[in-house]
Amino acid sequence: MIRTAFAVPALALALAACSQEAEEVQADGEVATAPADATVAARPVMYGGEANMDACGSAGTVGALDTLEGQVLTVHSAPDATAEETDLLQPGQLVSICENEGDWVGVVYSKNAADCGTGTPVADRRAYDGQCQSGWIDGSYLTNQAG
Repeated sequence: MIRTAFAVPALALALAACSQEAEEVQADGEVATAPADATVAARPVMYGGEANMDACGSAGTVGALDTLEGQVLTVHSAPDATAEETDLLQPGQLVSICENEGDWVGVVYSKNAADCGTGTPVADRRAYDGQCQSGWIDGSYLTNQAG
């Protein structure tokens, strides 16, 4: 009976600790833990990499098949729904599609019709550093326009 009295609180503490940490297996095989509420690290949108091709390979419009009518599409800082929300895009917004990560798309866009420099070659692959905004969106809400 004494063992049970101590085992139940110990088990409850262990379960609470597990629910507060997320495990990740690192490349060296070690297991690292992080708080479950840790935010996903921002990941810049990469563009360029070809000296004779556009810096971003295609363009799209937000609101594929009018699925977003009256709604907005959230831009995230990384290709993950739990990553920081950085902006909102309206249906019809034109974006340059620079990267694909599963269902996520790394995009560059301007809300004031500025030239973002994604339609010209950039020889080295690098994080987007132009005058426009960039981030990650759910690609299922895009209609491909070119590329």
